[in-house]
Amino acid sequence: MRREEWKLAVRHYERGVRLLEETSLANEVEEARRQQLMLKLQLNLAHCCLKLKWPKRACTACREALNIEGNN
Repeated sequence: MRREEWKLAVRHYERGVRLLEETSLANEVEEARRQQLMLKLQLNLAHCCLKLKWPKRACTACREALNIEGNN
């Protein structure tokens, strides 16, 4: 992938995180699903940041992923 595509992916993952953070949920099942999605978004975001050689942002995304699931 080209650098511009990695940057676009970062923007999309960050937008997904923001949207999920703003979502109000009806029950615990929905909350569990949101946590799964947030974990995937954060891990993918970290991967993209590493590809772009943005270590600080990658570490931040990894830290957020660990907050969601500590043994990941």
